[in-house]
Amino acid sequence: MRSYYEFRIKEKYASMLFADDEGERLGTSVRKIVLRGDDPRLPEVNRLDRELKQGQNKPRYFYAGWSIQYKYTHREIEAAEAFKLKVTSVFEPAGEERGTEYDESRACPACGTGAPQVTPLRLPAGRIPKTKDFSRTIADEVVVSQRVKDAFEECGVSGANFATVVSTSRSKGFVEGRYQFEATEAAAEVAPPTVSGNKPSDLDTEGEYRCARCDLLGLNLLSELSVARASVLDLDVQATRAYVGLRSGLLRPRQVVLVSPKVYRLAKEMKLKGVAFEIAYLV
Repeated sequence: MRSYYEFRIKEKYASMLFADDEGERLGTSVRKIVLRGDDPRLPEVNRLDRELKQGQNKPRYFYAGWSIQYKYTHREIEAAEAFKLKVTSVFEPAGEERGTEYDESRACPACGTGAPQVTPLRLPAGRIPKTKDFSRTIADEVVVSQRVKDAFEECGVSGANFATVVSTSRSKGFVEGRYQFEATEAAAEVAPPTVSGNKPSDLDTEGEYRCARCDLLGLNLLSELSVARASVLDLDVQATRAYVGLRSGLLRPRQVVLVSPKVYRLAKEMKLKGVAFEIAYLV
């Protein structure tokens, strides 16, 4: 496996570590820099970000945005026992903005995590991406296409639930050919060496976005996912018991979805759009 870190470095600080012709300029104030996980400058990126932030009334940051990608060999893919499912297509509005209800009385009283959805997902049909097989709202409500539902059912994929989506467009009724996708079970236990935190330079050692009263791991996963083998069920689709994210406004922490090699192969054969996969490790 090779990891790649993409940073959006503030141009006024870029010269502190990078050559003038390095990376890609995005306008006049931001530069995109991609580093391999074994690049010796990666720790320096994080050090500079921490140092710029410290002791300032108005926080400064070396980088404003980041992402991590993992590249696998064919052998690693073939040997994988599970995969983390990532929905890459995002749209608005969130279901709550259109009348989807959650039972907040059952959420964690400390951080607001875990309120269950108690009514069908309500969305304007025209806002759901038509060219994507998987997409999600900003509240991580996942919507899939008819072809996903048909293929999963035809191939006997276990552990997935497909619920109708209520249309809030003029036509009302249900959104034709679109379904809310959820795992029926959430028991997988996240295990070391999984790392969570705010961003690569901030592991949230003070627990700003972790919760001691529930299963909220933090704001983001900063590594590949490992789960306890004994907690993994014999299902093709399942979720972790723990959550990642932040309860703020329309945003809700999400459980991580795991899928079997069967689902991974099916998605690749069908060339499903709007979804990506990372290897998840059973330990």
